[in-house]
Amino acid sequence: MTIPRVPMEKAQALSPGQRQSLEHFYGALDTRDVALVDQALTSDWEDIPLAPGQAIGPEGIKPIFRMLISAFPDLSTEISEVLAEAGRAAARVIVTGTHRGDLFGVPASGKFVRFALHENSTNSRAIAYVVPTTW
Repeated sequence: MTIPRVPMEKAQALSPGQRQSLEHFYGALDTRDVALVDQALTSDWEDIPLAPGQAIGPEGIKPIFRMLISAFPDLSTEISEVLAEAGRAAARVIVTGTHRGDLFGVPASGKFVRFALHENSTNSRAIAYVVPTTW
């Protein structure tokens, strides 16, 4: 598994650090290495809205990523589009996988799924390589 890349022709306003943060965030799913989010998010990262029981920061998203990886062992992401300006980015990510495990209490269906994520993030801090907020 490899880390998905932001297409080079997309989001010219992204700094190299912002680009790397997006790639590591989604790469945590593709590579099954949830520790990659530590390189992408601030320690007080906010996911708006938080899932029930979700903590703030990278430690809050890791159990959700582990559940997704368990439910979709062949899960794959593609960063298909990124719109960016200084301090902000919006990403459209295509997710595919086969539902082979429990997901939020829904038993495995064996069905192949494909859906799009549309996420916005800010990076208004001086730290160039981490994201403090996603919604």
